[in-house]
Amino acid sequence: MHGQSSLPGNPNSVSVMMFKNRSSHIGAETAFTTALIDELMRISDVSISRFSQSQESSGDGTDLAKNDADLKSNKRDRKGSSKRQKYSGNQSVDAIIYGEIVNINFGALSRTADDAVYERTVTAVVNLKMKSSDGDTLFAVNHFSESDRYYVPEGNEADETAKKEVVEKVFHRMAQRIVSRMADNF
Repeated sequence: MHGQSSLPGNPNSVSVMMFKNRSSHIGAETAFTTALIDELMRISDVSISRFSQSQESSGDGTDLAKNDADLKSNKRDRKGSSKRQKYSGNQSVDAIIYGEIVNINFGALSRTADDAVYERTVTAVVNLKMKSSDGDTLFAVNHFSESDRYYVPEGNEADETAKKEVVEKVFHRMAQRIVSRMADNF
């Protein structure tokens, strides 16, 4: 069910680009992008579409700067034209959200008497920007983090499943906090 909250810039349509994954956690980009889209759809009446980034990540942190430069270039090139930004040839949107998962860190919180890890913490960090079709920054967060803890089950397979579940839980809460902050700032 859609909520009544507005997003910065009051867009009618928003495209969410697949987040870059700078962490070593495989699939984090899909998990966080999906959690963010789900939360945007839950809290707003804005039309949300997923946009997959076509350029490959260089791994050096320049992709966010490149996105900013591309939007500014489009702004200069479109003076007097429609205010809606075109992506993927035929997709027009009022705003775009993009970013990167900077890190996902697992740490030992407690150990058993024989020094086996009993409980872990997980902390995820993201950078996110929301830009208007004119290239203006509507919302941004840098090094936004969320943490949780979990008990380590016995066995590698069970531990990997627990890690995946806790990361998804962290991303869900992170998406809720970010979208809430977006709506509050508006």
